[in-house]
Amino acid sequence: MAAMLIGAVLATAGCKNVFRAYRIDVVQGQAITQSQAEQIKAGMTPAQVRYILGTPLVTDTLSPSRWDYPYRFLPGTYALEKGSEKVPHRAFSVFFSNGVVERTAISGGL
Repeated sequence: MAAMLIGAVLATAGCKNVFRAYRIDVVQGQAITQSQAEQIKAGMTPAQVRYILGTPLVTDTLSPSRWDYPYRFLPGTYALEKGSEKVPHRAFSVFFSNGVVERTAISGGL
């Protein structure tokens, strides 16, 4: 019995992550590219912004003139093995005034 246990341990000794739980990649939010962000200009309508960026993930009921597109990536087991790095929280915000884009803001970089 002990010999079988030792054999099983030695057989799996070369395998990675045998005693660690598998972790999935966690992607939260919408990834906005630099190219998409550059297309948003002052004077655009909400429909034009939605066409380029998609529906915003966050629309504040207390401030409906602001749309937020947050994004975060936490790499799982295989992504970490390939060298993928964690993407800290970042957000792209669009501010409207009188029904058109007034300005945009980026927090955390794109």
